Amino acid sequence: MSMEPSPSTGRSTSPSSSMPANTSSLSTWPATEKGDVNGEKEQKVYTFLKNSCPPTSELLGSPSRLFWEPMKIHDIRWNFEKFLVGPDGKPIMRWYHRTPVSNVKMDILAYMREQAALGVRGK
Repeated sequence: MSMEPSPSTGRSTSPSSSMPANTSSLSTWPATEKGDVNGEKEQKVYTFLKNSCPPTSELLGSPSRLFWEPMKIHDIRWNFEKFLVGPDGKPIMRWYHRTPVSNVKMDILAYMREQAALGVRGK
């Protein structure tokens, strides 16, 4: 199994991705299709997320190893980059793909404590 990201094929990526989406979900994009996160055919949700948070690095990588165009500084560099989206739908944070999960957890808990102190609730 290759760990390299691959271009969109429109096919499900695993048996679990063919399961019905949560009916209470507010998503409006297909939950069972594979799609692009960078380049001309990137899905709108990724354009929104990437433009809402600073890039995780100033380096994209070697252009000879990247398969999308155009390449932009805000592009997702690897499929393990993470985004935190608040209850209002606004992106809060973005993490580099090599950020330890323990750091991501600490950031999320700090954000939740901050929101609780402000009296903000998710709906």
